[in-house]
Amino acid sequence: MTPLTRLQEKQQAFLQPLNWTLETMGIIADAMEEFSHTVWEDVARDADVLNDNAVSSFTQPPEIDLNASVPCDYGNRKKYLLEGPYEELPQGDREWCQLRDVITRDVLIEYASAHFDTNFDLSTHPIILRNAWSPESFRKGRRRLTPTGILNDPALSNTLLPNYFLDAAETGYKALVPDASQITLSQFLINIQSGGAPRSKIGTQVIIEEHPELRAEIFNVSMAKELFSWSENPKELLEGWFDSRWLNWLPPMSYYPIFIADNKLAAEQSSYPRTDLHAEPIGNIAVQLHGVRRWTLVATKWSKLLKPTVSRHGRAYVFSNMDPQHELPKRLKSLPLVYECVTKRGDALWVPPWMWHRVDYDYTEATNFDEHDILSLGASIFHFFPKLFTSNPLFAFLIVPNLIWEVIGLNVE
Repeated sequence: MTPLTRLQEKQQAFLQPLNWTLETMGIIADAMEEFSHTVWEDVARDADVLNDNAVSSFTQPPEIDLNASVPCDYGNRKKYLLEGPYEELPQGDREWCQLRDVITRDVLIEYASAHFDTNFDLSTHPIILRNAWSPESFRKGRRRLTPTGILNDPALSNTLLPNYFLDAAETGYKALVPDASQITLSQFLINIQSGGAPRSKIGTQVIIEEHPELRAEIFNVSMAKELFSWSENPKELLEGWFDSRWLNWLPPMSYYPIFIADNKLAAEQSSYPRTDLHAEPIGNIAVQLHGVRRWTLVATKWSKLLKPTVSRHGRAYVFSNMDPQHELPKRLKSLPLVYECVTKRGDALWVPPWMWHRVDYDYTEATNFDEHDILSLGASIFHFFPKLFTSNPLFAFLIVPNLIWEVIGLNVE
């Protein structure tokens, strides 16, 4: 559990006494962790919160279709979304707009509260924005962040990826740690398309770091600011209070990882790429740009029932230390509420800070998309919201050492 144990893995001989101490601390921490897991589960059973014999069905998160046509006038638009269509608009408003162009945070929250959950709160609840990008925006040749766009762009296709997952169907902690190194983006795509690497996956920030102009293809900046209070450069708020040298030292508040894997038909192959259940201190606007992804989401309040364990390699996240193929599915069915959904091309999913999420790169016959588009390509805006970081005080405290290691670049994942 202790993140500093990675010093031992680096085998620094001159730190052997410290490594021995850290190893001992790690053993103690692991024992304490196992004890706390048992206690939490027993308390939950006594309180009838956890029922090992229950078989609950998963629930679809709230969603809204941003491709819908709505009245342009704010008052009429709000009434239309909350109360449903009505026969005739007032004389003063005969104009209609696309919802994605006029959506506001307050209306989004009221809509989700009225139609899905009266306690809806963006700080704790997920929501799917269907058609965050219009279908027309994906017309041939308009985008570079697609499989075809990447392969036709020499600068983009030759981007060197420092690491990737050769077998993203691994179980447990290994499924969260890359197991292969150095490959060009084009070769990675070709390996999947040719069938040579059916379980491979990447999750990397390198693509956007080398091609920052592609951020515009991930999510509409104005919408991110309006709906999720996202700030493109939060350091601007600190100007005048701190010297610019200190501000330049601060790490970025946003990151833009790209995720690519092979979509598998669930009925044909049970072993497919995935990212196992974990929680992070950042808000995630997860956008689907090609293919599909299946998401499983669990609220933060059920964290203690998922055997939470801090990353062992200096990354600032917590993972569920349960067997993802046998133990975890049974536990999820015993929880009072678990969300499951599929994002398709153009959709965006909001994952609040500390919400548990698992991603499966599979689909069923009922999934309405072109099965020949075997690649899943998604991108995210990972953003650190200081006010929401402490919404899970225990996890916030436990990952502070890992946050420091990430900031100074000493994590080994």
